Amino acid sequence: MPETEPLPYRLLDCGDRALTIELGRAVDPAVNEQVVALDRALGAAGLAGLLETVPTYRSLLVLYDPERLPRATLAAWIAGHWPPPAGADGGRRRWRVPVHYGGAHGADLDALAAGAGAEPAAGGGLPAGRGDPGPQSGLSPGLAHSRRPRPRGPPRRPSGPPPETPARHRPG
Repeated sequence: MPETEPLPYRLLDCGDRALTIELGRAVDPAVNEQVVALDRALGAAGLAGLLETVPTYRSLLVLYDPERLPRATLAAWIAGHWPPPAGADGGRRRWRVPVHYGGAHGADLDALAAGAGAEPAAGGGLPAGRGDPGPQSGLSPGLAHSRRPRPRGPPRRPSGPPPETPARHRPG
């Protein structure tokens, strides 16, 4: 992993039991490396009152018990350990989420692609001709959902009742 300059950070209060440590405002691998390093350093510190950390691409949310870990103590720990030591990438986990497109899993995809003015993709995924959507993050706070602007308005779904979902895919 290449050496990176330590970034300035901002402490943002999130109520009286959480603190966001913002390391940048852009999608930048150097920012993310420091978020990961800070998350690891806090986890290894064993601070009493540290409840949970939630890393995002550019910031770290720290949940703490203010009676056991006052905000001033947490802020002083961060300042005293800044920048965090860079770590090896071996501790990261990659999550794979299986996704099914078309057939029984997306009976209306052809109609949605037609409504968006695109051809359905062979084998599923994005409609053909749309290209890579950029970084995707779902609903994670602090991450960019996409670098490209979204088309105006969602494609309209076909009118009528939705297709039947096979029983093995129903919750419960």
